[in-house]
Amino acid sequence: MDATALGSLRNKFLKEAKDLEEQLKERRDKIKAIDLVLGMLIEQGGDKTRNKPIGGDVNRFRKMGAKEAILKCMNEPVRWWSMAEIKKTLFDGGFKSKSKDPNSVIASTTRRLLEKEGKLEVDKTAKPQRFKIKEKETSAQELPIETKPVT
Repeated sequence: MDATALGSLRNKFLKEAKDLEEQLKERRDKIKAIDLVLGMLIEQGGDKTRNKPIGGDVNRFRKMGAKEAILKCMNEPVRWWSMAEIKKTLFDGGFKSKSKDPNSVIASTTRRLLEKEGKLEVDKTAKPQRFKIKEKETSAQELPIETKPVT
């Protein structure tokens, strides 16, 4: 093998390594997001001894996409969500809870997460209580400044 063949082989391997690193980073991000929800559910009363969330084993729950459902609740434009709507969003993925009232467990976890991030507004006058997910407000500092050259 001459130097050019070795150089092209090296470049090929570098490119493959870079692609693999990007895939690994994406997968690690997904796992972190899922672990956040698993941690919240275990904290809410899952089986702490076997590290299982309410109503199922960790691997089965990982496939359900509950984190995506919570993020969907948090990132949609302003609208009112009832507890039942939050529950429905979370259980659309097929996650089943053995809890008598999964509504209270999941929705309260979601509500606490939203309150912590300052994205929740509660309408306490409504029965049942309703919640509004706040839109991200753009401050003046975040707005792009247009500059025109002086002529």
